[in-house]
Amino acid sequence: MALRTIIRMMQYPDANMLVVRRVYTTLKDSCFAQLLWAIDRLGVAEYWKVNTNPLLLTYKPTGQQIKFRGLDDPLKITSITVSRGSLCWVWIEEAYEITDPEAFRKLEMSIRGSLPKGLFKQFTFTFNPWRENWIKERFFDHPDSQTFL
Repeated sequence: MALRTIIRMMQYPDANMLVVRRVYTTLKDSCFAQLLWAIDRLGVAEYWKVNTNPLLLTYKPTGQQIKFRGLDDPLKITSITVSRGSLCWVWIEEAYEITDPEAFRKLEMSIRGSLPKGLFKQFTFTFNPWRENWIKERFFDHPDSQTFL
């Protein structure tokens, strides 16, 4: 997921991404570290600005950003915006930790609006299915026409 994220950001100059976990403080040692690894692995470190407080990755040539948030308080995410381009993609890591489907719904509703031609909205869940929860029912047992597994 980290490699795909960095490649996609560099391919789509108007796209931005939000990376989410249930608890913000867990992001630095998981998704953020994975994305730094991907930047290094792809040999593109000179093109990326890295901020650790708050966690933020900026693609220097275009100003695109990868922002990081926790769902500790889902209402804090509802007003998230980007200064350039559009917020297109959301990566939810360890999605099984989000036990409240209402928290996801608030996140989903905050990533709304039309996009320029060639861009698309996408939520990607990564997780180990330790136990069944609302994600299994909504996306696996009863997927809608916009769910791709």
